[in-house]
Amino acid sequence: MLTGLPARVWLKYPRSLRCDVVRTYAEAGVSQDEKAAHIAALVSALTYRRRGVGKPLTKIGHFTGLVDLGTYALSLCTDSVGTKTLVAREMRRWDTIGIDCVAHNVNDMICIGAEPLAFVDYVAIESYDREVARQIGVGLNRGAELANVTIVGGEIAVVPEIVRDLDLAGTCFGVVRKTKVIDGRAIRPGDVIIGLPSTGIHANGLTLARRLLREAAITVSSSPAWNSGLRSRSSRNRSSTSFRRSVASRTARCIRRSTWAWASRSSHPRRRRSA
Repeated sequence: MLTGLPARVWLKYPRSLRCDVVRTYAEAGVSQDEKAAHIAALVSALTYRRRGVGKPLTKIGHFTGLVDLGTYALSLCTDSVGTKTLVAREMRRWDTIGIDCVAHNVNDMICIGAEPLAFVDYVAIESYDREVARQIGVGLNRGAELANVTIVGGEIAVVPEIVRDLDLAGTCFGVVRKTKVIDGRAIRPGDVIIGLPSTGIHANGLTLARRLLREAAITVSSSPAWNSGLRSRSSRNRSSTSFRRSVASRTARCIRRSTWAWASRSSHPRRRRSA
């Protein structure tokens, strides 16, 4: 899903660029309403449900799906890097989009509390290029290392009549104890919200971002006027962050602090103020 930017973006460039732009996803060629309608049309036909072991535990619509495996639930999700492949082609650098591919899936999976374990990739290509394949593999391996998952297989499909360049997608497998599933039903007032910083657009919303930069005559080798120390070459191809370890470490720290605060309040009850 395109969640990297709001549905409507006001981007005002410095006067030297002479470009005040107001654009929506629809104007960039991606209608969120039409996409939602397409999803609804597809999902409406998915009526079959397995029973017994492997029966679904969630309705379609979560970031990841769950099926019953006794004490545990098996988690499955899939995602692609979208039009970031076009940024990679423009830069002639393909060794980072594999990180995005793994991170997108892992980040979706941890939303429901599951631990990602394994991953498979799918690469659709128009023509053969061994060096591009090698670089994609480098990125996938680095993404797997960062997320602590094993890539157990994949598929390279040669479909020149369908794909003009290439497409990269993946599917992640994980598990979670059914008692530890996070589906939002247990959220209560007073719960802690943990915010994690983003390092950039990554591979979200790039259709709109690329349109804005193109209209502003900014390329991957340009140095943006609003920050002469930041080169778009590094920022536009920066890989998505895998939040799995960040969530684990921050949650652990939060639990330790909450436990300490609870113990302190229990040991030292608040005294009544004098009238």
